[in-house]
Amino acid sequence: YRGVLLDWTQAGAPPPSEFEARIAPSLERWTAEGVKSCMFKLPIENAGLASVAAQHGFVFHHVPLDADGRHVVLKRWLQPRLTDKVPPFATHQVGIAGLCISDTGKLLVVREWRDDAESGTRSPSAQWKLPGGLLDPGESFGDASVRETLEETGVRTRFRSLLCFWHRHGLTWGKSDLYYVARLEPEGGGEPEINLDPEEISDCRWMSVSEFL
Repeated sequence: YRGVLLDWTQAGAPPPSEFEARIAPSLERWTAEGVKSCMFKLPIENAGLASVAAQHGFVFHHVPLDADGRHVVLKRWLQPRLTDKVPPFATHQVGIAGLCISDTGKLLVVREWRDDAESGTRSPSAQWKLPGGLLDPGESFGDASVRETLEETGVRTRFRSLLCFWHRHGLTWGKSDLYYVARLEPEGGGEPEINLDPEEISDCRWMSVSEFL
């Protein structure tokens, strides 16, 4: 999520006075550089720093499954003009992709941006994929697939059915992943005009199935 993670379970947390002096200018610099979020692992022995962090907009995010209750992760979203897309913590995350096929048999596909942590730059991913993402709390598969497709491509679609899913383990924060694929069709037929989200998507097009495969 183009964020900064400070792991004080390994390096040791700074004294409260040092943390207070450094956190504000650090947050200002990261925000100016386009960093989207800041998270840090706080050992229970340094729990007093949580009150200092709260004064700078941090909130509790989760206790990792492998922490045995010995540390907590705090988070602050740094870009107020962008929607906070860091998912809440749970044992599973659930996502869905939309397989949208036009009347001419072409697929609606996207390429995301790929971030380079060392250089701080990003470039288009080499991989084409179906538009999709994580479900919001309480959201249905149909609503999520239509919403994600609209957000990433600007194309309005209708949900038809679920096609397949995978179940993987050991992803973000050690969570398992359930990812579904939904069958969609464009509203009004044809190949609607694309209006991609430049923040997430570097390219989007209607592509033949043979080229995609």
